[in-house]
Amino acid sequence: FDTRVNWDNIKWLQKFFHENLMEDKDAAYNKSLGIISNILKESFGEPTTKQHSGGPGYGLLQWTKGKDRYKKMMEYKTDSIIQGVDPELQRQAEFILNSIKDPNSGGWHDGGSRSGYIKAKDAQKDFMNPSNRATKSSEIFTRTFVRPRDKSEVKKRGELIPLLDSLYNNKYMK
Repeated sequence: FDTRVNWDNIKWLQKFFHENLMEDKDAAYNKSLGIISNILKESFGEPTTKQHSGGPGYGLLQWTKGKDRYKKMMEYKTDSIIQGVDPELQRQAEFILNSIKDPNSGGWHDGGSRSGYIKAKDAQKDFMNPSNRATKSSEIFTRTFVRPRDKSEVKKRGELIPLLDSLYNNKYMK
C-alpha cells in the first residue's frame, strides 16, 4: 500500500460503516470493504485530501468542486461529535453513510448504459443486497456511486478486497 494511507482513519471508517450500514453484520462487513477500497484509492483515508492529479476533487471520495454532490457534502452537518475522531472524518463518513442509505440522495447513478441499471435506485438496491459478496459490493459502489473516470478502477478496487479482508476479519468473506 501507499505510505500515504492513514491506517488509523481507515480502521475507524471500516468499523463505522460495518456497525452503521445495516443490521445484517455479515452483509454490512462486505459493504464496508467495498466502501473502504474506494476511500483508499481516492484519498488514502485523509478527509482533506485534494485530487492527486491537481483536479477539482476533494475529500474521502474526491467529490468534484462545483458539482451538486460536492456542495451537499460541504453543507452536511453532523449532529454529534465522536470523542477522539477527526470531526471532518466523521462528518464525511456520516455524509457517505446517509447518501448510501438514501437512493434519492443524488449520490447514486445508474452507472451508464452497460452497467445493468436503468435507474440510480436500482444500483443502490443492488449494493444493499445482503447476499452480495464484498468484491461485488466494491464494483457496484465504484461504478455507480464513486464513478472514477478510469473505468479500469472498478476491477482494481475490487482486487483490494481480499487484502482488506485479511486485515480485518476472514470470517466475513463468503
